Amino acid sequence: MGNGKGVEKQRDVLPWGPSLEMFKNPLEERFVHPPDDFFKAGRSIGGHTVHYGDAGVTFQALPRDPVLFILWAADEEFPTRVTILFDLTIEDHLALDTIWGLTRVATLKCLEF
Repeated sequence: MGNGKGVEKQRDVLPWGPSLEMFKNPLEERFVHPPDDFFKAGRSIGGHTVHYGDAGVTFQALPRDPVLFILWAADEEFPTRVTILFDLTIEDHLALDTIWGLTRVATLKCLEF
């Protein structure tokens, strides 16, 4: 995946903004330590590991639509944080509710691990 764009940076995100956080919070709670579990969860649903953050997994949600989950593990200064990114062109061919759905499915599948 080339350049990415966060879910919260998509056009017309305002009505969906608060609900998008609900995808990151459960991942942050589930994968506090160690990042290896995050890699395993991602690979178990067809994801590929990438070198971003402490753990990164990319999913090919649709042929032109990769989804990238990046885990930043907690340390003494910051709590665990998850970033969800899409290709910059995703909103040129998918509606925001479809992007929301892709994010939901990928999150739920990771949490099932």
